[in-house]
Amino acid sequence: MLTLIEKGMVDSISCHSIDRCGRDLLDILSVIRFMNEKLIPMIFIQQGLRTIDDKGKENAISKMMISILGTVAEMERSRIRENQKEGIELAKLRGVYKGRRKGSKSDIQKWIQKPKIAKTIEYLKKGYKASEISKIVGVHVNTITKVKRVIE
Repeated sequence: MLTLIEKGMVDSISCHSIDRCGRDLLDILSVIRFMNEKLIPMIFIQQGLRTIDDKGKENAISKMMISILGTVAEMERSRIRENQKEGIELAKLRGVYKGRRKGSKSDIQKWIQKPKIAKTIEYLKKGYKASEISKIVGVHVNTITKVKRVIE
């Protein structure tokens, strides 16, 4: 998308919600600042906000609302993370937590012998591209990259 923006092929960007625009308030504001510098209005559908008006001027009310709602979204994300941590701790106390222990990794030899990984290795040795292997075998491109690192 950045390439399209640099080429001037984007006239506006619609985003479902402010919190979908970045991980925290700084991310959100930096994205909006970048778009404003390029005179590309961002439209936040759920909140009904637009960063730049039809005359190309920054909308002060939207800027204020985005700051407030961005802060609220950041606080909500933080609260969700805390709740998740608490839930994991409670699950550990009950003995039902299924997460992998810190520092543990599956045995690489066992992993290489898994059917999809073995097929991936075969196709890599035959010279297939990662995107082709991904479609044929049904593994993610990141997995193929990991396989390449392991077999080299």
